Amino acid sequence: MLLLTKYKHCAFAFLSLNILFNNWLIYIPTIKKKLGIDEAELGIALFFFALGAFFAIFLTGKITDKIGEGKASFLGVLLMSITSILPTLAGSYGLLCASLFALGLSSGILDIAMNAMVSATESRHKAKIMSSSHGFFSIGGFIGAGLGGLLIPAFNFPPFHVFSVSLIILTWLVAYWPRFKNAPRHETYTAEKAKLNIGSVIFIILVGFFIMISEGAVTDWSTVYADQVLGLSPAYVGLGYAAFSAAMALGRFTGDIVTQKMSSIILIRWGIALGAIGLIFVVQKMLALSLLGFVIVGLGYSVVVPMLFRIGAQLEGIKPAQGTAAIAGSGYVGFLIGPVIMGFIADAFSLRQSFVMLIAFTVASGILSFFISLKHK
Repeated sequence: MLLLTKYKHCAFAFLSLNILFNNWLIYIPTIKKKLGIDEAELGIALFFFALGAFFAIFLTGKITDKIGEGKASFLGVLLMSITSILPTLAGSYGLLCASLFALGLSSGILDIAMNAMVSATESRHKAKIMSSSHGFFSIGGFIGAGLGGLLIPAFNFPPFHVFSVSLIILTWLVAYWPRFKNAPRHETYTAEKAKLNIGSVIFIILVGFFIMISEGAVTDWSTVYADQVLGLSPAYVGLGYAAFSAAMALGRFTGDIVTQKMSSIILIRWGIALGAIGLIFVVQKMLALSLLGFVIVGLGYSVVVPMLFRIGAQLEGIKPAQGTAAIAGSGYVGFLIGPVIMGFIADAFSLRQSFVMLIAFTVASGILSFFISLKHK
């Protein structure tokens, strides 16, 4: 695999983001208990993370212009390795909000810069590595949340756990410095060319927004659905999410191979279609069919966001960092509000009805995808 040889620094950047993010995320219950905050206060604190990521949209373009996508990605991993420790050290609610803002800002810088770096690498070397890069992001989530969770009993002091992981990441980061430093850069844009044309990216943003609403909702509510609708015992409620996650990783690692045969936009449309079909299976309330549905949804959704990042970084007259920032920003918003929307619909109607609503969001994204130009590869 190219990402494990020639472009291993790209894989490392995506892997690092999700390892570092999930490595502190597993301590949310501990942090919540230590500070004595309720769910509403926790929600506000997490909003500061999203706010930091939003501010990164305006900052990262300037950073990549000055030092390049590779060095900006290096900086993002460095900053996130430091800021991921801060929430576990917060001794007050105000410090928790401030630390999550800093972590969100670092995360946003890395997210935008590394996608722009992969796009520049694809353009320079005519390689297809965007989808596989996102596959390593999925693996990072498994390592950070899955293996990290298993290590909790071995650490009596959460900051030491997070610091230990950050130290490992930083050691790798230093080793990969030559690759980041020499990573290809996108064309330097003049002020006139770099002007962001909202009209050319609006449909890409909307497709990403609706898909990330659905992806965030499935991520947060699949176990509850398995419990309340499918009636699975506590030992098996994670089957739906496990099937979804495994299919997401598989789809992303094979997505680049598929794009050797079809354009990115066609793959997006097929992915959205699979996502809608999978959700139809999920809401049938039959165990085998629902589990198959989660697999199909994972396979479908897996390729949509990576291909949107590829297209966003190739838009004419727009800086690659601005194109990826627009997608990242809409994705953050969608991923965060998706579970909230699900909660409101489930409360007003039923949890199954909220999953039916995801079908509507997915179909809407499919319709919007037909307004994206076919010329993008």
